[in-house]
Amino acid sequence: MARDAFWHLLGELSRDDGVTVFISTHFMDEAERCDRLALMHAGRVLAINTPAGLISEADADNLEEAFIGYAAGCSAQ
Repeated sequence: MARDAFWHLLGELSRDDGVTVFISTHFMDEAERCDRLALMHAGRVLAINTPAGLISEADADNLEEAFIGYAAGCSAQ
């Protein structure tokens, strides 16, 4: 319950009060609540887009699969 209340408060600050909120998380269910994401691995930005945009660009079923795909592509370089 506390986690949901926290995210509700962040949403109010961002959308209702116009406050920019930067969040760092490794939980993809939390990241999906954000308007725009930067996926990072080993200190490098792999991709920036909306959650749906990242999933679509990676041709993935969900954000976790998208991240794994971006990270695998980064490792191959």
